[in-house]
Amino acid sequence: MKRLFTIVGIALVALSCTTEAETTIDTTTLELSIPEEIKQGTPVSTNYATIDFREYDLRVIVEMYAAGADEPYSRKEIYWDEQSTTFTLDELPTTGEYTILGWADFVTTQGEDLHYDTSNGLRKITQKDRAINDDSYAAFALSATIKDGKLAQGAKLWPAASKYGIAIDDAELVAQISTVEITYAQYISAGFNVETMKPNTFEPTATVTGNKATYENESNVLATAYVLTDAEEQTNIKQNITLKNANGEEVSTLTGLVTPLFNHIFTLCILPTTEGDEPEFSMHHYSE
Repeated sequence: MKRLFTIVGIALVALSCTTEAETTIDTTTLELSIPEEIKQGTPVSTNYATIDFREYDLRVIVEMYAAGADEPYSRKEIYWDEQSTTFTLDELPTTGEYTILGWADFVTTQGEDLHYDTSNGLRKITQKDRAINDDSYAAFALSATIKDGKLAQGAKLWPAASKYGIAIDDAELVAQISTVEITYAQYISAGFNVETMKPNTFEPTATVTGNKATYENESNVLATAYVLTDAEEQTNIKQNITLKNANGEEVSTLTGLVTPLFNHIFTLCILPTTEGDEPEFSMHHYSE
């Protein structure tokens, strides 16, 4: 069942007693819990839109690997419906060391990939396409270790794709713009390894074009987009941006724009309107 909501993160939670030092996993089940913010449709993934996800299903893929193994010990694909608050995994081993990999994204048909190809496993995810102003490209990942039935580290799904936006503080110029073209001018991520929580495939360049965004409360925002990024380090992307009017004529062009991205922060790049000026950047944690 599909529903309107916006996703922040999903916690991987053990069922049983916990202490400050460690989490002991129940010998039979492990849950993926849906936070209240998602169930209530709180618009926390960006300050600039509340997105209708009724066209999509939230899919979570979980793979478990024995230490040193190339193939998963188990793999499960699960979907959230609004009647359920948790995803429950099957029996877990209580001895030995295993790696749990998790991936969450949006699909329109259960059992089929949409924007991210997961057919080669969660160590080799490939991005299938790109778009602007489309929050269905949001993706989340986790990598955690279970040793002798205990979580060796915290396990939470974090954004694997960083969201950023482009804006201009010039109402007259914004009114002229109809389409936005973004060309990534240097190597741009095109795949992701959930185990390392880093992109592992890159394209030398990529171009995406779409209509100007229409955000009711943020009329200066021209476009938003998602890029797969490192979970721990800043990622810089280099873009050429072309803004066109309804006749396809160029209104403005900016080349060599370097934008810093962080996987848990929405970066808004405010483009300069005067030649020689530098862009400004506004950072927003998803929870703001």
